[in-house]
Amino acid sequence: MDENISQGSPEQLPEEHKNQVSMSRGLLYFLIASIFVLFVGLFVVMFLLFFKADNSKIPSNITNLEQNNNSNILENNAEILSKYDEKSGGKKDYSASLSSKDIIVDWYGGAKVLDDEQKVLVKKLESRIVLPITDQGNEIDYSDRDLDSLKKVYGYVVGEIKSPSVLAGRPLYLLAQKFFGMGQGYEDNFAFYDENIGDFVFVITADQGNCEYTAICQNFVIDDLYSKLEPKSVLDIPGEDSKLVFSSFLRDPESGAFNELGFYSNRGGVLNVEKNEFSSIPEDAPVFVKDKDMGSLHKVGSEYEVAMPDGAVAKYDYLPYFFDQSIVETMKSFFSVQSKLDVSWLRGSDNQDEFAPAGDFWMACGEQINTFPNAVNQKDWFSEDNLEVVGTTSKGDKIYTLTNVENNEYYKKLFNWGYNGYLASEGKDVGSMTEEQKWQDFVSDMPMVFWKNPQGDWLAFRKVKYSSMAECGKPVIYLYPEEETDVHVQVAPKAGLSISDPDYGKDGWFVRSTPDSEIFNYKNETEYPYLFWEGYSYDYTRPCYGFVMSKEDVPSRMFEILTKLGMNEKEIQDFMEFWEEKLTVKPYVFVTFLPQATFEDMAPLTVEPKPDTVIRVFMDYQALDYPLYNIPEPYLITPERKGFTVVEWGGRLN
Repeated sequence: MDENISQGSPEQLPEEHKNQVSMSRGLLYFLIASIFVLFVGLFVVMFLLFFKADNSKIPSNITNLEQNNNSNILENNAEILSKYDEKSGGKKDYSASLSSKDIIVDWYGGAKVLDDEQKVLVKKLESRIVLPITDQGNEIDYSDRDLDSLKKVYGYVVGEIKSPSVLAGRPLYLLAQKFFGMGQGYEDNFAFYDENIGDFVFVITADQGNCEYTAICQNFVIDDLYSKLEPKSVLDIPGEDSKLVFSSFLRDPESGAFNELGFYSNRGGVLNVEKNEFSSIPEDAPVFVKDKDMGSLHKVGSEYEVAMPDGAVAKYDYLPYFFDQSIVETMKSFFSVQSKLDVSWLRGSDNQDEFAPAGDFWMACGEQINTFPNAVNQKDWFSEDNLEVVGTTSKGDKIYTLTNVENNEYYKKLFNWGYNGYLASEGKDVGSMTEEQKWQDFVSDMPMVFWKNPQGDWLAFRKVKYSSMAECGKPVIYLYPEEETDVHVQVAPKAGLSISDPDYGKDGWFVRSTPDSEIFNYKNETEYPYLFWEGYSYDYTRPCYGFVMSKEDVPSRMFEILTKLGMNEKEIQDFMEFWEEKLTVKPYVFVTFLPQATFEDMAPLTVEPKPDTVIRVFMDYQALDYPLYNIPEPYLITPERKGFTVVEWGGRLN
């Protein structure tokens, strides 16, 4: 044996013993590796369980996500509203979460009352209502009934949201709050409840601002959901040349001009909020026509009604074929329908007289006359026995007038409302005739005519020239020819001019103007920046659309609106110099503008040489102690100023 070799070294072991040692070491390494893997796996499992239990606190890849610790978290795979833009007052616009997708609703066909759980959610909104204590330093005295209703939030459900997926399955609410302003009514909006936010999200239109006038609205999305519920303006009647024109939504009969008991546009079919009464079309009302977009229109009395998807009931009235059918193109801004009639007259009129449907008289800022409904079958003052033929239409239909009207209550109202305005428009001295002479002149001129439509309804029409008057405040005219040009300008308000500068004379203004509206008047050899006039014209029904703004917002909002109407900075500056003080006498103001075609009718403008572009802006307004809600804002299309451009602005003096 070699003494240099230690006992027990591998070299001393037999081959079989060497193999046993290697196997033992491998088993040991395997056991150690297994324990390590088991430990790592256990750690991973514990980490995942912990992460799952606490994942509501980790907003992975989500910006501006606000969590409510007390909210009910949605199902694991549910989408949530995550992206928002913060607006003034801490209000949040979640529109970005919709990824530019429209809200689509499976409508119930009418509003439904809330269940107990939904009532609890809506009730929480009432804590946000803060009532004004004073108005211009005077303490407001609320009756107990008013106080209770003003502190309440009214709610209904009207459908289930189908799309986009982030909102799918949520009930669509209709929420409202009572207001007092120019009258009283309800501010209503669609909304949905988001469990993750723990609050309602209101659906508003782009022109509703950022919910700044709605205290109960803290979160919102912008969507054109409301426009999808607008009825068509004009409908064809199969087999007839006449049209049906949208006239109004159904209202509670007890609602007045300044006391609306239901929702604007009969939203959700809610007729009376306090009584929970809803719209419906009588079951026995026959179907008059089926429209491919609107569905079935039912004849109810002398009018025609159709149910909208949300349950609102829209009403239509009959426009005869012998009216100028081109006027239906402006029915979108419907408030006045008038035209010459395609009638061969036997007496009492000529083809220059314009007529309008003659509805009932009503009181709102003075006596007004409705356009529709104008059926008179059931009116005490109308009798078929007193009809006399005075004309024939192109289809051979007879046109009638009433006889024996000496004591007719409607004729007397029309006379008192419009005859003096007619005299003023003709340049006649109102005091030069006795009341009896005026009356006899009025009734001999056939101020009203009647026609029986194919459905058996007698419809009444009045001569437009018998209308009350409106005073036009400081209209001014700018002239922008492409090069220095001699221009002849004439304006003819129906009741004549009261003031003009420079002097209008008999035949209008004869001037020379530069492309910058530097106007030289030949008569007095003086330069002017514009031509100024004031006068009177026939009264009109103030449009129901417009803009409501606080007195602080008047300068910025009016600049924005007037710019959209086509006015430049200099014109806007002149406009505001005259009107701003009048628009800011109270905390809020309602501002509206007449369609240019209506202004043209009130005060025709003639310019020679003929301009390429004419922009005429006529404003009406009403000062308010409190804001009005749910006033539809018109969609403004800015005209292109090209070539010889004439711009005129003015307004109604209140």
